[in-house]
Amino acid sequence: PALEVKDFRARTAEIGRDVAWIAYAARDYEFCLDAVKELDSLNPAPGIKADMLFVQAHSLAQNGAHPMAAATFERLFRGANLHDTDTPWRPYALYELIVQTAKMSKGPEFDIALYERCVELFGDYELYLLENPSVPKSLRERFRALIQEVYLVFIERDLAAAKVYRKLGESGAADYYLKHADEWRAQLKKRL
Repeated sequence: PALEVKDFRARTAEIGRDVAWIAYAARDYEFCLDAVKELDSLNPAPGIKADMLFVQAHSLAQNGAHPMAAATFERLFRGANLHDTDTPWRPYALYELIVQTAKMSKGPEFDIALYERCVELFGDYELYLLENPSVPKSLRERFRALIQEVYLVFIERDLAAAKVYRKLGESGAADYYLKHADEWRAQLKKRL
């Protein structure tokens, strides 16, 4: 009987995962989140749990809950107490973690710290690539575009500051920000 209950729970978890994916594919994000909540109560196997976290995070992102989506993607990327920490979703979760972190910002003029967090996460991507060089080429290209997008925020911010200081006649401050923008460009080139 114990084996039958275990088998029943495993099959129920698989069906729950499938329901969550179908709800997500149908763009019924609220239903998807409800299905994930029910699935989580079953404490599914690591592979199913990884799928569950991935679809949950995407549903949260589609609902505009960027902080919660970022936290869920980070949980998936960092392992989420999964025995199978090399789930194929990990690099995608890291990419989406960075995207959702950037989406939390109201813009670089309001909270640059979120973009700084994105730059830190690029370091995690580089480490992940060293450990797992089999990241698909299409995802690598998406990362490259994202790296460039985030670094351009810093470059444009410093160039705008240099322009303002130049107009004010503060050439020393303008030169400082131009130099800083060049440093950001050098970092970007190194990362790409």
